[in-house]
Amino acid sequence: MIALVARQPILDKNLNIFSYELLFRGKDSESFNGEQATAQVIMNTLESIGFTNLTEGQPAFINFTAELLKQGIPDLLAPEMVYIEVLETVTVDQKLLSGLETYKEMGFKIVLDDFVFSEDLIPLIKLADYIKIDFIITKGAERKKIITICNQYNSDH
Repeated sequence: MIALVARQPILDKNLNIFSYELLFRGKDSESFNGEQATAQVIMNTLESIGFTNLTEGQPAFINFTAELLKQGIPDLLAPEMVYIEVLETVTVDQKLLSGLETYKEMGFKIVLDDFVFSEDLIPLIKLADYIKIDFIITKGAERKKIITICNQYNSDH
């Protein structure tokens, strides 16, 4: 399988590059397996390009499925260089929460990707360092509500 990597800048409120999101895709979208692509590109990046070169020394936001987290893939990476993005498709269970707590203790930042609020996500909100709100799915009033709820459960960030 050929996996491709792209980087998308993430800007701070002053429009300075704060980080890059690394996006992994298969060459043939019909046979794309996100877990395979993520694992392969992480290995290829470490071996050939190097995270520092790819992200110009900025941390990388990387999407992780629940399975990749359970397999310990983040253990191969430097916590100061990788922010763990928890996909919106994950099922929140105690094993996932325990794993994320461990990664947070190791120094990784936890990011909720394409966030749309639901009650079952409250434990993730409490763990999150960053919450990315999906601006396509949510509109103005709903975004404000999500921000209020997230601040209620996670006032540290």
